[in-house]
Amino acid sequence: MLPVMQAQAAEHSPSPPPPSERSLPSPPRRPPAWSWALNISSTVAFAAALAIIVAISFVANRNLQRLGVARGLVTRTEQVLDALATLQLTVTQAQAHTRGFFITGDESFLRFMSVANTRSETSLDDLQRLTADNPLQQKRVQHLGLQVQESLRWYQVQSAARRAGQPLGTGNEMVAYGEDLMEKLASACEEFAATERSMLQERERVREESALASFRITTFATVASLLILMGVLYRLNRAELRRVHAEVALHLLNLGLEERVRARTAELHKANSLKDAIFNSAHFSSIATDDRGIIQIFNVGAEHMLGYSAAEILNKLTPAELSDPQEITLRAAALSAEFGTPITAGFQALVYKAAHAIEDIYELTYIRKDGTRLPAIVSVTALRDAQGGIIGYLLVGTDMTARHQAEQARQVVEARYRALVENLSSAMIVHGADSSIVFSNAMASTLLGLSDDQLRGRVASDPRWGFIQEDGTPLPLQRYPVNRVLESGEALHGQIIGVSQPQLSGPIWALCNAYPVRNSQGRIEQVVVTFTNITEQKQAQEAVRLLNASLEQRVLDRTAELEAANRELEAFSYSVSHDLRSPLRAMDGFSMALLEDNAGNLDATSQDYLHRIRAGSQRMAGLIDDLLSLAHLSREPLRHERVDLSALAREIGAELEQQNPGRSVELVVAPALVAMADERMLRVVLTNLLGNAWKFTGHQPRARIEVGTREQSGEQVFFVRDNGAGFDPAYAGKLFGAFQRLHSTQEFKGNGIGLALVQRIVRRHGGRVWAEGAVGQGATFHFTLGKKESKL
Repeated sequence: MLPVMQAQAAEHSPSPPPPSERSLPSPPRRPPAWSWALNISSTVAFAAALAIIVAISFVANRNLQRLGVARGLVTRTEQVLDALATLQLTVTQAQAHTRGFFITGDESFLRFMSVANTRSETSLDDLQRLTADNPLQQKRVQHLGLQVQESLRWYQVQSAARRAGQPLGTGNEMVAYGEDLMEKLASACEEFAATERSMLQERERVREESALASFRITTFATVASLLILMGVLYRLNRAELRRVHAEVALHLLNLGLEERVRARTAELHKANSLKDAIFNSAHFSSIATDDRGIIQIFNVGAEHMLGYSAAEILNKLTPAELSDPQEITLRAAALSAEFGTPITAGFQALVYKAAHAIEDIYELTYIRKDGTRLPAIVSVTALRDAQGGIIGYLLVGTDMTARHQAEQARQVVEARYRALVENLSSAMIVHGADSSIVFSNAMASTLLGLSDDQLRGRVASDPRWGFIQEDGTPLPLQRYPVNRVLESGEALHGQIIGVSQPQLSGPIWALCNAYPVRNSQGRIEQVVVTFTNITEQKQAQEAVRLLNASLEQRVLDRTAELEAANRELEAFSYSVSHDLRSPLRAMDGFSMALLEDNAGNLDATSQDYLHRIRAGSQRMAGLIDDLLSLAHLSREPLRHERVDLSALAREIGAELEQQNPGRSVELVVAPALVAMADERMLRVVLTNLLGNAWKFTGHQPRARIEVGTREQSGEQVFFVRDNGAGFDPAYAGKLFGAFQRLHSTQEFKGNGIGLALVQRIVRRHGGRVWAEGAVGQGATFHFTLGKKESKL
């Protein structure tokens, strides 16, 4: 075995007593003869003293037995806690190995599961044995066993599913369920440990009380014995007194040694626990060799990382035989060049620096038992004896597989990011805190007309920039995007910049966005600026501007033409109003004069002719008035205001009743019909619609007219419904044409212009009008008033 191991074993053994204690003189032998020439009182006192000493010794012996029992209980409680910690650590390590398998797919992580099953069973057996006198803890041990089995079975099931390529559910669900199992196990372990710690405190208290009582009784017995013996044996010779004092001193010395042994035992127990925790850790490998390099210690982490068992390695191999030989050869060559001395490509290359008291941490590739490679960081330390001689080496390794995989993943992501940035349709430039360019993509070179080498390192104040503003003037330095972000510390959006390139006929226009990149202290480290080419949009905007200018001129020209046409229409209206009315008035007047002056000289036929001439002239005058009204509507400006349609409909209905006193018509008007429109024009609409309804219900004995509203596709629709003569739906398209009639004037009077007026007014309000009906079943006229209509 290694000398260092022997030294450790010697350290864990109880230390011998100090020289002063070893050199104490032996108690003096009892003199060959006693002097029994004591009086009766001395003899009685001596006997009493012996009886007291015996009684005290008996009590002290009982307390010592109690102390021994208490110490045994404390030790057993500590063993229970150690077994519980080992059980919890085993399940935690099983979880970590299972996660490692999920992440990497490396089945070597699953080798620990058999170890975990064996260790957990051993720990549960220890707990079952150590808590045999506690029924409550026995039940908890059984509960812990079920939870441990459930956790290990969960990891094994999930590992089997992962190996078989079966769906595992979402990662978050798997992690959440695993964490729930661990939380339950941790809670059960904590409850178990809390009970044991509580018992440990009580047992330590009993032990301390027993030890203190033993000490007190022993001390009292010693002091009492001394006092009694001093009084009783006052007459004994001085040699006998020296013997008694020596016995007392030896007894006190034994008490002190017992306390020191107890304290030393506790320290060694703690040190051994720490050592075992370190050497049994699965998170790093600990390989210790002798001075020749033969492996003497191969911990659990080394077994896990390299796939070998300790029995396969100990006293057989060196760490160099577990490493990549090519790497060792290269390391030996590098060390030889560094130190100017030939170094063998073997174990010497691994420990050369440590052997010369130089700190040595390096990367190394281990070759696992299955032939796979394991990258690791290895720290080498030389183990020395008390005289400074090297007795071995300790190599502590950390698995770098996950870090290497993360580095490879980072490089892949970085390559994808770089490819994405390089292929962006927008230019991207990254500036440092001093505004110098540290990165630019290919589109930036194209947009700015500068190569990557010309852009790299250029600062914002460089005079070679060709930035201009939208008005064509050079862009001020303080208006540069990077300078604005560095000055304000805020992101910049939507700045339009022109880039002048000498080889181009016009500038390239770009939309700039910029934002700061801050470090953990909040200081700006970089500014990212993007340029989006909007030259085509700018050109399109200019074309639109020119087109708008052309359209504005065309609108002005069209407005002038319309104004001229309106003036011509007004002149025509004036002509119609004056030039046509005069002949009609003459025809009507002369016809009336003939009828009044010569009624007796005219036969019935002549009088009928004259009446027809008057009726025709009057009808012609009405048509002229309607035509003028229709033309007037095209020129009359609209005045949008709040109009109470309900009140307006009732007012027009009252006027129709006065004009037709013999009619009985039921007029139903919905309340609160309100619209934003021109009140004068709405009066014309309702007057025509209600007048038509009143007229075409003339043959109905129970005429009914309804005015109301309804919602249709989110639009407010007003309607006037009657139960009159109706119309043929096939001719509904003719209803709103000027002078279009579906009934004869003999049946229903009218000029056929009213609905044309209604349509013209509704359209001017931005609405629409339509009709529904059937012959003999009445008619319904619907109209809307555009976006300004409303209902309260």
